[in-house]
Amino acid sequence: MRLLLHVLFLSVVSTFCWAETAIAQKRVALVIGNSAYAHTATLANPRNDASDVAAALASFGFQIVEGYDLDKPAFDRTVRAFATALRDADVGVFFYAGHALQVQGQNYLVPVDAELTAAAALDFEMVRLDLIQRAMESHARTNILFLDACRDNPLARNLARSMGTRSTSIGKGLASVEAGVGTLISFSTQPGNVALDGGGRNSPFAGALVRNMRASRDDLGSLLIAVRNDVMQATGNKQVPWEHSSLTGRFYFDTAPQRANAAPSTAATAPPRDEAAEAWAAARESMSPAVLEAFIKRFGNSFYAELARERLQGLQSKQAATTPPPPEPSRPDERANSPQPGSLPSEPWTLTGNNSLDLLDGRVLFSMIGTPHAGRRDLVGVRVNGVTASLGVGQFVHLSRPGEVCGIFLREIHVRSRGADFQVLCGAAYGDPPGDRARESVTLPDKAPQAEVLALERGTSREFQVGKASVLVTFVAAPYRGRRDLVGVRIQGEEKSLAIGERADAYAGDRACALVLRQIHTGFKTAEFQWQC
Repeated sequence: MRLLLHVLFLSVVSTFCWAETAIAQKRVALVIGNSAYAHTATLANPRNDASDVAAALASFGFQIVEGYDLDKPAFDRTVRAFATALRDADVGVFFYAGHALQVQGQNYLVPVDAELTAAAALDFEMVRLDLIQRAMESHARTNILFLDACRDNPLARNLARSMGTRSTSIGKGLASVEAGVGTLISFSTQPGNVALDGGGRNSPFAGALVRNMRASRDDLGSLLIAVRNDVMQATGNKQVPWEHSSLTGRFYFDTAPQRANAAPSTAATAPPRDEAAEAWAAARESMSPAVLEAFIKRFGNSFYAELARERLQGLQSKQAATTPPPPEPSRPDERANSPQPGSLPSEPWTLTGNNSLDLLDGRVLFSMIGTPHAGRRDLVGVRVNGVTASLGVGQFVHLSRPGEVCGIFLREIHVRSRGADFQVLCGAAYGDPPGDRARESVTLPDKAPQAEVLALERGTSREFQVGKASVLVTFVAAPYRGRRDLVGVRIQGEEKSLAIGERADAYAGDRACALVLRQIHTGFKTAEFQWQC
């Protein structure tokens, strides 16, 4: 019996040690999809391919640097941002979908503004693949490159004409690349061949890659074999993915422990073990019974639920043993006049990234930036009236003004859907949560600002009249500067970037106004803004 308990104890300790290691590991990915080429036909799928790969990698805790339809300056800026993010990284991943070509055995990635009408275009219009590979290998111990870039490239014919007799050095598809120690390079088809763009949402390679990343818990080698088989079946053996590997160990996108002899689950709908571990890491110090009850409801079939039940029982026993002092009639409670939960969302509500919600009669604009946040799947990024906070389960943003106090609590993170549940508690319902669980404190305004909510299409403008003055606002671009979480706006001729929940100040005569980004719509063609003075 003692031996059994000892084994169980070691298993629990190793599980917690694994969870700590997995969360602490820094994994960074650069994801680029170029579809809208200016000097040749648009490719249907690279933008979708990159977006889906970015979402899959983010669900595994990767910090994402991404760019879509990048011209040469934007491509260079995005690669530099990736190189900066790679500092102290354990794992680097690069996924590229779009046009590419090889010249004299050197591989080049093609920005959307490339013309390739002169031989010098190789140096000034293109991005060399080996520069990105070197940047990765100089920082991270493990590096993985996915190149879905062997599509038939009409721009190569422009370059061939400009190079004359030297055009024989322009190869078909991409050239074989040697991987440094700790690196794997995966091509969507064998070297020198052309890959298909596909007739659906994704290319055959990207579709198979995303599907197997999400469904498989195998190591990368086994996953790529499955991808190869799927692509060969989808293309009638015309396209055969290929890779060159110098990895020195097994690599898993899903870092949950691989338990070869794990017993079958007794609950088909039980959440993944790593999700429960991360949620418990955030909730285990909570003094709120409501937080622990929510954890048990969500992860009731996990090992951590038993720990949560024990902590909840201890808190309830402690509360029952403590008799609260009678209230002092002569001393008013500052929470007494606070809005009660009956006028607010009394049950938790779910929000996903790049969305906003009005709370407390419009006095609070609450925006969810997204999850994972700061490279961690146990955190959610939010903004409250422009103030940014990172919340773990059970943590909250404190809201107050004289005579009123509220809190916006994170109740649950939905790792798979990249959403989260929140709840507003005010007055007596707010209680007395531990101060160290408050991540930010925001002053509540007395009343809601005079605001107008509007949707703008990309490339359109709106003029706002404020007294005798007017302000012209233009929705310039989304994504902006290679980032899907930014939009570009121009206010009175000055171009600015906005993330969800951020505000850009503007003046109409002597009145201070602001433009706030509330939501980025699917497809990035429209966005919702709030103009307030």
